[in-house]
Amino acid sequence: MDFLPLSDARRLGLLAATLRPLVGAEFEYHRDEFADGVVAVMGAAGTTGRAALWCMFRRSPTRRVLAVDVSEQLGKIPLIPGWNLAVHRLTSLKQEIKEATIVVCVTNAIGSILEADDFGPHTVVHR
Repeated sequence: MDFLPLSDARRLGLLAATLRPLVGAEFEYHRDEFADGVVAVMGAAGTTGRAALWCMFRRSPTRRVLAVDVSEQLGKIPLIPGWNLAVHRLTSLKQEIKEATIVVCVTNAIGSILEADDFGPHTVVHR
């Protein structure tokens, strides 16, 4: 069986369609409790991270988002449809997630990249 190569945009769209119900359900659950809080996305520049961000931007374009990844990959994130400099920020410093109300971890890192001290009080972690 031969597979047709998918463009990055098409692959991202398919992944986003798969993630949309999961991401949507998580944020619906916490909508009222954390409506004004920052959502930090660890691994934001990866395929899954970009798809998760795309879903969030479509669902809530003004939601404050902190996209976190290694500095070499950060340039991919502003290319995501819906990226808005007024409410979305980039960082390679995991220390900045202390301000996040919700942390979504979508990395493929081997081993632990976050510790309890990395989070602020009452942070919700979703992986």
